[in-house]
Amino acid sequence: MRRSSWLMIATVGLALTWPADGAGADAVISNGTVSLGVFDFGSLGAKDSVNQGIPRTGIKLAGVGDALINDLPGGGNGNTSEGWGVSVTESPFGIDFVGNGFSKSGVPPIVSTSNLNLVSPLQVNGNSATSTAALISLFNGQASRSAGLTITQLYRPTSTPFLFEDLVTIKNTNSVGSGISYTGVKYRRVVDFDVPPTPFSEYITIQGLPATRVLHSSDNGFATAEPNPLPQNDIGSVLPGTYDKNVVNSGPPNGGGAIVDHGAAIDLLFPGSLDPTDSLSFSLYFGGAYDRAQAVNALASQQAEVYFLGTAGTPDGATFGRPGTFILGLKGVGGTPVSPVADFVPEPGIYAMLAGMFAFGAGIFVRGRR
Repeated sequence: MRRSSWLMIATVGLALTWPADGAGADAVISNGTVSLGVFDFGSLGAKDSVNQGIPRTGIKLAGVGDALINDLPGGGNGNTSEGWGVSVTESPFGIDFVGNGFSKSGVPPIVSTSNLNLVSPLQVNGNSATSTAALISLFNGQASRSAGLTITQLYRPTSTPFLFEDLVTIKNTNSVGSGISYTGVKYRRVVDFDVPPTPFSEYITIQGLPATRVLHSSDNGFATAEPNPLPQNDIGSVLPGTYDKNVVNSGPPNGGGAIVDHGAAIDLLFPGSLDPTDSLSFSLYFGGAYDRAQAVNALASQQAEVYFLGTAGTPDGATFGRPGTFILGLKGVGGTPVSPVADFVPEPGIYAMLAGMFAFGAGIFVRGRR
């Protein structure tokens, strides 16, 4: 029996809810197969505030490990690089005021935030968690204006055990009579995948481009989470071939066959005007599956449109996405829904080719910024 089968039998009946219901600073939510550690501002990599015995969790797949936090024996420093940001523009009297806010997890237990306030503590209900933050100010040089914008992120289970949904809602909270509208609404998400059993060295797949609301995308999980228009805040890329492109198994060869530490970065731009009391919503999907086909089919079941996959830097990781394929997916971004796939069967000789590539690059280790 395939590993995925027996793990599903063992876990599909469990709906683990480690934090107590109510409000708290951070929480770990789980369906028994996938677990997410959610910080109060909505980024991932948290330790549960109520049940202190639960370790820090990023995106954990039962039986495989955590793709954000190196929890292998002898592990790493526990750093994460995962976060989100938002940017809007208001133009009173023809003068642009820009507001940028972001939250990003890093060296534990630090979560960096800028220009955001919590509207309420993290709300935990069963194995769902809701983060609501508010943008504080918009700026034009030294001048500033108060913002009226909330960002709500509802993490909840889906119909597949391999994915949690993060339903993101961005709302203009100004009153109808205020006349305050926002344009240039941007949302950024960055994820540094550290895929077991080869953390800091993985393959990245990006699919679903182009999509009308995707401004930029790449493998740069180390990008700043702040999506403002300054050149230094472009998402960039770890490998140039991943910038705004669909790629499969990006990694080796890279300057002699090295497998690199990289991840996912995406900028969304929502056209038009976000008027008083109006809101916009889209979905992110976080999770993991026991092979590549299982991951793609999980995304297809949710009608995701754009996705990133992180797999281990091994021949099995490249060919099948085993022992685990970790996932960031998006829906509501103007793309085409993912189609289901059959189990992947390699062409004759592909194992020998991949084994040769891996052996060639095994001596070169490129570790991403920490």
